Amino acid sequence: MYLRFGDKRQRDWLVAVVLAAASLLQLSLGPGTARQQALASLFATAICATVAFRQRYPATAGVAAQGISVLDFLTWHNLQAGGWTIAWFCSLYGLAVWSSRWRFVAGTAFVGLTDLLPVGRDANPANWSSTAIVFALGTVVVMVVIRRIVGDRDSRARLAERERDVAAREAVVEERARIARELRAERRVLPDGSTREVLQTIEQIGRSALTEMRRLVGMLRTDSSDRLAPQPTLADLPDLLIRGLSNPEICRELVISEATAKTHVAKILQKLGLRDRVQAVIYAYESGLVSPGPAS
Repeated sequence: MYLRFGDKRQRDWLVAVVLAAASLLQLSLGPGTARQQALASLFATAICATVAFRQRYPATAGVAAQGISVLDFLTWHNLQAGGWTIAWFCSLYGLAVWSSRWRFVAGTAFVGLTDLLPVGRDANPANWSSTAIVFALGTVVVMVVIRRIVGDRDSRARLAERERDVAAREAVVEERARIARELRAERRVLPDGSTREVLQTIEQIGRSALTEMRRLVGMLRTDSSDRLAPQPTLADLPDLLIRGLSNPEICRELVISEATAKTHVAKILQKLGLRDRVQAVIYAYESGLVSPGPAS
């Protein structure tokens, strides 16, 4: 798996790992017993982990980071400012910017109310009131201001993106209209009639060109004094059928496709009420269309 720095979510994963590593390094070098360092590492790592999913679940990440930090203050209150503090702010930023309106309101209310709780079991009750209120109000005001500023910027960005999409769609529509106009112009050049008639005309022109080419080739291969035999046409198809030629042979003689040969042979048999080619040969002899030749 390759890390793509253009992917914001993958960048958040990287930031979470870096902040967690910085917090663990800071705690390992700081004072305290092994139990205190283990507890501090647990709280710091949990807060840093919320950064990894702050864009996918911004409200959950913000509330989780605030809840873990409050839990630390209520149980131990020995975390020094460091990497976990940056992670806490990043998660609250996600709550302020990327969450929906009502989730932002609920999350901000949770942040403000939890900031008003006693700041640790060793906090001085005489200083709690002013400190907690100022910190809670400051946090809420900063979140509202960030949402307003960044929200307006994101709104303008979405509006610009929407305008680009509209311009792109208009360009596509204009290109399609241009192609349609060109097709209509080409259609006027074609002869009047349906598409089937146009295709039939093209087929006849192609067949005539092939016939003329065969005649020219015959002139080159034979003596100039020899008279060229006329090129067979569809009118000669019954004679070819009576002679016992197969469909591929008829195709070569008439310069037509095998499907066309099959169609015309079937029509001839149907009109004469015959079942197959053998009956066609018998019918030709009985009706006098052909006469038996001398035995070789």
